[in-house]
Amino acid sequence: MKYLISFALILLTIISCEEVVDLEIDSDETRLIVEGRITNELKVHQIKLTETSDFFNPAEPVSVVGATVTVTDGSNEIQFVESSPGIYGSPVFAGEVGKTYELSIILASALANETVFSAQSTMLNPVVLDSLSAFNSIDFSDGDEFLFTALNFWGTGNLEQENAYLMEVFVNEQLETDTINEVVVFKDEFLNENFEDFNFFFIEEPAALVGDSITLLMHTVEEDFADFHNELLIESEPRDPFGLSSPPSNVSTNISGSAIGYFYTSSVDTVYTRVIDDF
Repeated sequence: MKYLISFALILLTIISCEEVVDLEIDSDETRLIVEGRITNELKVHQIKLTETSDFFNPAEPVSVVGATVTVTDGSNEIQFVESSPGIYGSPVFAGEVGKTYELSIILASALANETVFSAQSTMLNPVVLDSLSAFNSIDFSDGDEFLFTALNFWGTGNLEQENAYLMEVFVNEQLETDTINEVVVFKDEFLNENFEDFNFFFIEEPAALVGDSITLLMHTVEEDFADFHNELLIESEPRDPFGLSSPPSNVSTNISGSAIGYFYTSSVDTVYTRVIDDF
C-alpha cells in the first residue's frame, strides 16, 4: 500500500509556508512526520507532529497528540508544550550559534511499532547582510510585456564552514515565499561566501508596488537540509499519468527510526528596503 505524506512545512516552518505537498511513499504502516526548527531569534519555536495518511483517503493529516517533546543543547533541556493538537511550542528563547540541538520525541502511542525518535542539528554562523535593493522593471522577452520586481542583496558569509541558505521574503509584512516552489534554498559551494549584487528572486504578476516594504530573512542551515528540500521539491512535481516519469522515492530525513520529515537549526539575519522603479 502506498501512503500519502502531507508536508505543511513550518518554515515557516519551511517557513510559515501553508502549502501542502503530497508525496507517494512506499510503506505498509502509518508513520510519524516531524517538522520543526530552532533559530537564533528570540521567540517561541515549534515542532509539528502528524501521521502519514492513506493514499486512497487523502484527508487532512492526523495530528499526533500527547507526545513528550524536548530539545537539549548539551547543558540545558527545553520542554515543548502542546499548544494545539500536534503543535508543540517552547518557552521564549534564542538558539545559540555553535551549539548542537538534539530533539527527543516520545509518543503516547506507537507508530510503526516505535515510540522514541530523535534528531540533531548544529546552528552555524549566520550571513551578515549589508543591504537589499528591490526595483520594478518590465520584461519584453516573450513578446508580451509584464511588470516584475527584482531583488538583489549584498552580504558576507563564513568561509570556514560548509553550509546552505534558505531565504524568505515578506512584502509589507506578508510572506511572499509561501509555497514550496517559491522558497529559495541553495548550497554555498559556488558562491565563495561573497554576495555581491546577488540576484535571487523575482516577484511576478502582480509585482510589488513602488514604495512597498520588502524584508529578506536569510537563514544559514546545514547542507543536508538543502538536500532534503531539493528532494521534496522534485517529489512534489506532477508525474506523468502514463507512467513515463521516474518512480517516487523516499525523501531523505534526519529523524531516527521510521519517522520522516526534518528537524533543523538556522541562524538568521534580516535586511529591509522599499521598492523603486527602474524603467
